[in-house]
Amino acid sequence: MKFTALTTLFAAGLTSAAPAPNATPSPSTTTDVKAFGLMSLRSASPIHFGTVSASKSNLLINLPEEAQDATCDANVTNNGATFSLRDGALFLYNKDTDEEQQVWVDRSGMGQGNVGYLSGGQGFPRNAELTGWTSTDKGDYSYLNFNGAGLIACPAIPEGSWSIWVNAGVTNPGGSEGCLGFNAMVLPTEEPVSCTYS
Repeated sequence: MKFTALTTLFAAGLTSAAPAPNATPSPSTTTDVKAFGLMSLRSASPIHFGTVSASKSNLLINLPEEAQDATCDANVTNNGATFSLRDGALFLYNKDTDEEQQVWVDRSGMGQGNVGYLSGGQGFPRNAELTGWTSTDKGDYSYLNFNGAGLIACPAIPEGSWSIWVNAGVTNPGGSEGCLGFNAMVLPTEEPVSCTYS
């Protein structure tokens, strides 16, 4: 997958210009995005410049390459998932929209900001929210958030990977330890690969 914004970021030398960790960018415009990857930004941390992947109904950062286990219609050159954003709903990109897997959020007391996605035939969790995702421009880049809330990453399995949560006011959701707020940079791609994720 070709993420043109990533190349621009490094070429411009703007790595230190990322927003403060867990800060929600000031909104300037919000748009739908046909196909994009996500890169996590949290300076001086294991998740800085991390790739967001999808596996076993979870979104993760720094997932080992062999663990994503996606079925794609072309070779994938990195371990990142491709997303699509429409009308506040976030999907895992599939050129056949009937096959798209939708991302949900549970910010209830039980869910604490849990993020997951559905595969065919599964029902949504009781407290799932399906819309509220936005791509918000800040300067030359855009960042993903949910109803204005930032994202949190928590250490997960496999070792070295981090699960993604929406900030629901819980510092270490799901009984995790060592969680970190981060910014999710949107990296539009002109050559998306259509996949179905495990």
